[in-house]
Amino acid sequence: MYKSKCPVCGGTHTVKNGKRRGVQTYLCKGCGYQFRNSLGLKRDTLWRSYQDGKQTISELASAFGVSDSTIKRQLREIEKV
Repeated sequence: MYKSKCPVCGGTHTVKNGKRRGVQTYLCKGCGYQFRNSLGLKRDTLWRSYQDGKQTISELASAFGVSDSTIKRQLREIEKV
């Protein structure tokens, strides 16, 4: 059986912790972090689409299926690294 891996501590001792907006949430028993098990945005793909593809924030948001503010936040985090 596949166990959700905690994105903070990497532990696999996680349990289901309800749903939020129709998406299953999990709780890490090791560190107490609550998270959703999603594919997330791949930073290199997002950055390539933004820089090389010359796509706008709105175009990226609709392509990745997230909000404009999520795209902006991810791009700011990429710049910091």
